Amino acid sequence: MPSSERKFFFVHVMKTAGGTLRRHIFENFERSQVYPYGEFDPDLYLANFEIGYLTSLPGDRLEQIRVFTGHFPFVAVELLGLRLTTLTILRDPVERTISYLRANQRLIPQHRGLSLEQIQRAGVGRDYDPRFGRDATWTTAKFIEAIFRTLPPAS
Repeated sequence: MPSSERKFFFVHVMKTAGGTLRRHIFENFERSQVYPYGEFDPDLYLANFEIGYLTSLPGDRLEQIRVFTGHFPFVAVELLGLRLTTLTILRDPVERTISYLRANQRLIPQHRGLSLEQIQRAGVGRDYDPRFGRDATWTTAKFIEAIFRTLPPAS
């Protein structure tokens, strides 16, 4: 397959500089070739998080897309049934967790002014911005809990 025809799937793990990679994608592909695109995908929450939405895209839209992006598990690549080059960015888990908690400080009104430790104790998975998970079983929250359980007590 010529490189001009290659298609990509960016598995966007939250808080790993995915926004920066998306900016580079937008600089290198026509906007209509990147999924999601607000003109064709008006509900960007569904387009970024719901596998059912992604897998129900019409055939003509699938043909137009050169780069898929979104907060999907890897299995979404297989469910599309397309030949895709898969990309992701990984980040040091502790740095990612700290970034996640700092995002809470900015995005969640009841967390403004709290320390990162106070936010963690508040149960971030239960009240985090609903764009990033709607229940307490969200895997990132579990990840954060595991990190905090392994940290030595503050002195």
